[in-house]
Amino acid sequence: MKASKKIIAAAAAAAISICAAATSSCAENTTSSTIDYSDMDNWAFWEQGEDKDADLFIICPTVDMGNDGNYNSDITNEKIRNKFVGALNMELGIYTDTATVYSPYYRQMTFPVYGLEDEATKENSYSIAYNDVRDAFLYYSENCDESRPLILAGFSQGSDLMIHLMSELFGDEKYSDRLVAAYVIGWSLTEEQTEKYPWLKPAQDETDTGVIVMFNSEAEHITSSLMVGEDKHTYSINPLNWKTDSTPADKSLNKGACFTDYDGNITSEIPELTGAYIDPKRGTLKVTDIDEASYPAAIFDEGIFHIYDYQFFFRDLQENVAKRTAAYIAENDVDEAAPEVLTDEELTEEETGVDVEPEDETAAEEETDETAAAAEESEVSAAADNSNPATGTEPGAVLLFIAAGMIMLAVSKNRKKM
Repeated sequence: MKASKKIIAAAAAAAISICAAATSSCAENTTSSTIDYSDMDNWAFWEQGEDKDADLFIICPTVDMGNDGNYNSDITNEKIRNKFVGALNMELGIYTDTATVYSPYYRQMTFPVYGLEDEATKENSYSIAYNDVRDAFLYYSENCDESRPLILAGFSQGSDLMIHLMSELFGDEKYSDRLVAAYVIGWSLTEEQTEKYPWLKPAQDETDTGVIVMFNSEAEHITSSLMVGEDKHTYSINPLNWKTDSTPADKSLNKGACFTDYDGNITSEIPELTGAYIDPKRGTLKVTDIDEASYPAAIFDEGIFHIYDYQFFFRDLQENVAKRTAAYIAENDVDEAAPEVLTDEELTEEETGVDVEPEDETAAEEETDETAAAAEESEVSAAADNSNPATGTEPGAVLLFIAAGMIMLAVSKNRKKM
């Protein structure tokens, strides 16, 4: 076990070292230019997944470390684009059984912005990122079927931008009437925000719709984090029992923690990994059965499980997306997607259980090796902060979903050996 912990720690240290040495192209920090979202090259995912019951508009977490001093991402940079797709792939398995995926490249804020003392520069950087997300969403809304149920999603900075988008636009029934739910994981939502924007409605149970699903995972001893500061409170819902009070959920309710790679492959799955309850004071999600040393917190204090928010509750979230969508369809008398029509070859495979054209296993193994190498080279990372000049949240807070891919790979390999 000690050796395994050293392997994971080494992976985290190596990832951070790579991040520090990496370079990325600088984007112009101006608000004069806009992204043309009619150009499909500016979308990481556009209309991916046919015959689904809903649409998913999802915002990528921060993947640009800004090591060249750039305050916003250059989305023409292939390395940045690959990180966008990789970070999204790590989350998409929760949604793709239910929804067709739309996700834009956008000039997100980079890590150094959060430590800047110049508030005007911070605000400018945030505005560039937010305006891109807003423009992308409006293009999607104007050019896709407005009758389809809509799921929103994000993580960390992606969740921050999504809440801002909802604050601005979803008071309009044109958008809110379509909303199944917004899964804005790893962020906070305060009472002040819901009073100012009453259409921001925290989820109350397993199948209510038009709501915000949110939580922040942490150990029982944590009293402050960058997501939820000391003496602060956020709305949350427990993804194991779907309650908003402090009723504990035993780990037997956990349908499966899944650890994913940059291609979205599940490299390790652990049913009943942990139970959880909501801290009545902080509103955070206290996880109860985790060995902190086995799940490194990267740059956070040990016990802040931010980078595992999706992974610890993967199967429960996946099931809930399907349930809420079904509930929305039933409530709104929406026609469900037509069943997939199989080809003769696919029918033969279903009936016999035999692949019509078996894959080359050697080639598949080589592809897996290349994927792991690529993930390590590109250091999966995502950052977020509570320094949102546009929405007035606290300045100076910095979140870094740093090198999650490398850490997740090390953790999942460790699980296989245990």
